[in-house]
Amino acid sequence: MVALRSPFDQGVSFVYVGDMEASRLFWNGHLNLPVALEQHDENGVLKAIIFSVSETCFIGCVLVDPESLQGTAVRGDGITLTLAVPTTSAVDEWAQRLGAAGVSLEKEPTLNHRYQIYHIFFRSPDGHLVEVQCFLSKHWPGISKLRRSMLTSGLFGLGLGMGLGLGLVIATRARKR
Repeated sequence: MVALRSPFDQGVSFVYVGDMEASRLFWNGHLNLPVALEQHDENGVLKAIIFSVSETCFIGCVLVDPESLQGTAVRGDGITLTLAVPTTSAVDEWAQRLGAAGVSLEKEPTLNHRYQIYHIFFRSPDGHLVEVQCFLSKHWPGISKLRRSMLTSGLFGLGLGMGLGLGLVIATRARKR
């Protein structure tokens, strides 16, 4: 088997939003993703917030701006943001945590045999589909066996390291229409 190596050092998945503070509350408040960068226009108006999922992965929320969108052919939706966690119990913990925060799940924790994943679905304040999942395939390159054993043995708690838990991997997939 060939070792996978990305030609990129970092990745950012951008989504268009209508309310920056609702986005901040969701991504930073409910999901505990730290703010990596805020971007303002020449008048000081906040136009984007980039949240760190891990050292190499980021989610950027960009304020819907008709002037910026002219001629770009960018649509305000059409993606799924997938956040990978190392264990099925972490998926269950996120389902409970999000429910307690008032975030409605579109899909309760579910084992998907076809794709060998365990996952939940919910939406961001702007309607973007978000998935928290655990890859069950032994071929998934996103987490080492040592890190998985450390996480499942309780050496790392859910609140300790989002970089180890939620921030292991983020994959952006075009939503099928």
